[in-house]
Amino acid sequence: MIMRLTVILVLVACLKVSAGGYAQQITLRAKDMPCESVFREITRQSGYQFFFNKKLIRNARNVSVELNAVPVEKAIQICFADQPFDFAIINKTVVIRKKEQHATVMPDATLATSFSADISLSGRVTNTKKEPLEGVSVTVKGTQMGTTTNADGRFQLSVPSANNMELVFSFVGYTAQTVKAGNGTVFDIILEEAVADLSDVVVVGYGTQVQRRVTGSMTVIKSKDIENLGVGSASEALIGKAPGVRISQTSGLPGASPSIKVRGVGSITAGTDPLFVIDGYPVQGINLSNYDLNDISSISVLKDAAAASIYGARAGSGVILITTKRGQAGPPKVSFQTYYGFQKLSKKVDMLTPDEYVEFATDAVNNAWAYLGHDPNDPMEDRPTFYQIPPYFSDKDNWVRTDWIDEIYQTAPMMNSQISVTGGSRSIRYRVSGSFFDQDGIITNSNFKRYTLSTNIDADLTSNLKIAIGIITSKIDEKMIPDEQQWNNGVVATAMSLPGFFATRNEDGSYPSFAGMGYNTSAVRNPMVFINEYNQKARRSRILGNTSLEYNIIKNLQFKSHLGFEIYNRSDNYFQNSYINDVPSIPNYTRGVIDATGSFSANYYFNWLWENTLNYKFRWKKMHDFDFIVGATSQKQNSEDASISARNFPDNMVPTLNAGQVSSASTTMSEWSLLSYFSRINYGLMDKYFLSLSLRADGSSRFGLQNKWGYFPSVSASWIASEENFLRNSSIINYLKIRASYGLSGNNNISNYGSIGSLSYTKYAIGNNNISGLVPSSLSNANLGWEASKQLNVGIDFGFWNDRIRITGDIYQTVSSGLLLNVPVPSILGVTSALQNIGKVRNRGLEISLTTRNLTGNFNWSTDFNISFNRNIVLQLGPSGKSIISTSYIVSNITEVGKPVGNFYGYIFEGVYNSQEEIDKHPHLPTDTPGDPIVKDVNTDGKITPDDRTILGNYQPDFTYGLNNTLRYKGFDLSFFLQGVYGNEVMNLGMYQTGSMTGRTNSKGMARDRWRSPENPGNGKVFKASIDVYGVRRDASTFFMEDGSYIRVRDITLGYNFNSDLLKTIKISSVRVYLSSLNPFTFAKYSGYNPEVSTYDNALTPGIDYFNYPLSKNLILGINITF
Repeated sequence: MIMRLTVILVLVACLKVSAGGYAQQITLRAKDMPCESVFREITRQSGYQFFFNKKLIRNARNVSVELNAVPVEKAIQICFADQPFDFAIINKTVVIRKKEQHATVMPDATLATSFSADISLSGRVTNTKKEPLEGVSVTVKGTQMGTTTNADGRFQLSVPSANNMELVFSFVGYTAQTVKAGNGTVFDIILEEAVADLSDVVVVGYGTQVQRRVTGSMTVIKSKDIENLGVGSASEALIGKAPGVRISQTSGLPGASPSIKVRGVGSITAGTDPLFVIDGYPVQGINLSNYDLNDISSISVLKDAAAASIYGARAGSGVILITTKRGQAGPPKVSFQTYYGFQKLSKKVDMLTPDEYVEFATDAVNNAWAYLGHDPNDPMEDRPTFYQIPPYFSDKDNWVRTDWIDEIYQTAPMMNSQISVTGGSRSIRYRVSGSFFDQDGIITNSNFKRYTLSTNIDADLTSNLKIAIGIITSKIDEKMIPDEQQWNNGVVATAMSLPGFFATRNEDGSYPSFAGMGYNTSAVRNPMVFINEYNQKARRSRILGNTSLEYNIIKNLQFKSHLGFEIYNRSDNYFQNSYINDVPSIPNYTRGVIDATGSFSANYYFNWLWENTLNYKFRWKKMHDFDFIVGATSQKQNSEDASISARNFPDNMVPTLNAGQVSSASTTMSEWSLLSYFSRINYGLMDKYFLSLSLRADGSSRFGLQNKWGYFPSVSASWIASEENFLRNSSIINYLKIRASYGLSGNNNISNYGSIGSLSYTKYAIGNNNISGLVPSSLSNANLGWEASKQLNVGIDFGFWNDRIRITGDIYQTVSSGLLLNVPVPSILGVTSALQNIGKVRNRGLEISLTTRNLTGNFNWSTDFNISFNRNIVLQLGPSGKSIISTSYIVSNITEVGKPVGNFYGYIFEGVYNSQEEIDKHPHLPTDTPGDPIVKDVNTDGKITPDDRTILGNYQPDFTYGLNNTLRYKGFDLSFFLQGVYGNEVMNLGMYQTGSMTGRTNSKGMARDRWRSPENPGNGKVFKASIDVYGVRRDASTFFMEDGSYIRVRDITLGYNFNSDLLKTIKISSVRVYLSSLNPFTFAKYSGYNPEVSTYDNALTPGIDYFNYPLSKNLILGINITF
């Protein structure tokens, strides 16, 4: 029904476009008419609204003009061409602003002052993509001579003499350019987009705002900054581009969602992901790989309370506003973008060769035998089987040398194609787009496919009534390979752990491996079973629909009603074939049959939103600007989940669960709801002093009966000091704004029923019988409430030399209190812990962004740089302040008062013992012998115990940064983007398997530098090999810790925009081709695949690498065509 309605509306839009034409027209006869009267007359005829400060038009000249059926935007240019102000047209709003260039403009050369013209100047004005710019003002500096460019960007102007004459080319949204005429008469001018036009309208919470009036801390990323990147999601495109936002690409799995943290970690057990708002619809925990980058118009990251607290209980971790592209008035414009490329493993980890492994494993066996007091030269047949070398290790004739890394990884293709159509009249506008994205994973047999279809319509039903309808749909098909965690659970670890002396498969279809070999080997399977025998698929579909109605009740008072919905479906199908482990050349190999298993799960939810707002804007006494908004919103979600598992399949022929025996099944249902009221007041005085106040009240079903409602106020102010007399005429500082804000936001990202006590089944022993009964599994907490974040922000914005240099800086402090923690309770209550609001965390930081236009003209060069610092500290952990020790695969992290959240925790290794004499001089373990690690006695009690575990580092970096350079010359453009992180550590827990020197599995190349004897001590860091695990060599320690700092070249793109003169003959507006390389280089000390990794991505156990899907480096070729 929804799709049918959408198609009907699009058809109606197209029919109305055909009937109504493509532009409104203005007819005006004015003689000495004041500008404000002209504003009103144009508004009456066209519906265009004028936004202005009367101070800017105080010295404006009256308008004398005769216009007959002139397109509205052209009419505006003619009426105000020679005025002391400039303007920007954004949708149907005309923003009057201060004019940077004082040269006046006349609308047409024929209207210029008459004199004897003997030289004709002509030329063409385009943007950096070689697209023609219509309506560019071309004036002779210091005179009233001027003209504007036509639809093809061409102009012609007659002047008496070109000697010492300067031409000024200016256009809204572009940097004005002054060119000396000299002896030339033909000019080819390229205008560069302005770095950040202060009159730009940016998207804020529940509305838009002129950028110069924004009092909060926010970063805006435009579509042009991300649309040509060959990545699968908007999250990846944002990496390194927004100060204060750390986006970590922790997995290279196609379609995987990066980790996003805004201004540090503000929670311990609740969620730390920001709230996403897509076209006004709040969604949490969404994967942005559902959306095509080319559908996104802008992304606004709201970072402080002034910007984000209007979203109340869900804004504690920041808010990201995503605005999709809308239809534009004009004839139908068809755009087609496509790229195709290849991906490959970005780094190959060094592993032992088969021969090196055998030598290493032999050493491990003999060392373990010697530790028991035996002679390492004893014959194998005199030892127990566990202390023998497997005969296969020396049977090289039956080896099949295989590089498992080369076998499981591939050079994988990827492609994306999108087509969009936009157009309409002034009264109704439309946009329709569809895309297909297909990415094979670099691990064979993994894939991600996405299909999207979106459409939207904006219609002005009357001069006071508007309607907007938008639908975004996506369908995703994924084929996944178990990739994470230890061997036999994931293909990455399995490929690294099995030595390369087995075939990928035996002739009879079985798989040779350590599984079934016995002796002292770990039962590592053949990694090819994950490629050939696992079939894991997921299907996702999402529909996001929005409809809004805007009605102007009276002048400046607008009512808006927004109704939206989201429908999400996901199904996961898993089937593992039955297969056989066997090594035929080993007589006593235990041939093992792995039985087939299967499972299916499904998740569905329906989410709806209804929102109503009143917005009132007015000006009082020519210097006071007010903008009021009040609103109410309700949102609810119903979810259903189901899962079923089966086993005992007769064969692999029927991979559906009906062929097996059901072993388990489950269904669940849940819901949550949110009711909210909010208000905001924006006040401006003399267009240089600004104040904003907001308040939101949220009532959530998730919290206790006595604490359902939370209240989230904020206040912020800014002062544009550059408007004061002491700076107004500065030749250096053209813009200076000082901002400050304070406010409260919350975090409600917990389970739906966390405040309600629950029961679970158990068995009671009564006499000789086991009786089923119920026991408490959690306690009710009627006072359970929000995690609250108090945020203070002070910022400053500088513009130097007419914005050739733009600097923005922010310092902030966020104190998050009432953090939800499980605290111990008396076991007599039936449980051992209860969820309470008792924790407190603080984040402090500094953010700096710098934008420079280094060179302008035909060759231009611009630079964007940002750097962010954040310091995190725990202030409270409940009444006792007891530390939280956390387990990933092993005990690995600790959170304690006075330290950052999630510190790494373990022993400090200080080298390797080389003799018994060294051991005797140190506090040591009773199992220590020469070649074992020296463990530091941290508490100096003279012995090594678990009390010697200490903080080993932290995943949170000292600072993060991004650097982008863009160079353009004529039709060519070259950009390169660097992103980096400094000062964080990573726990390479993969070393637990491939670096702990057991010899039971293959090892990383570091085993070459191990201790072998006092005469051959290795590098003094890697301890000896031994199949017996004793001491603390496999516990978390500095041996597992590595520097996680890196510099990554994220993107290098070379593009060319074809000359539009060559294209117009075939009715093509623009063509751009580009070659892009993603992640081509990473500079890091980290020995694993990816220093961004975080297998257990939560606040308590961050930054642990336990065999994640590696990142790829990509090379793509693309083309964009607009008709």
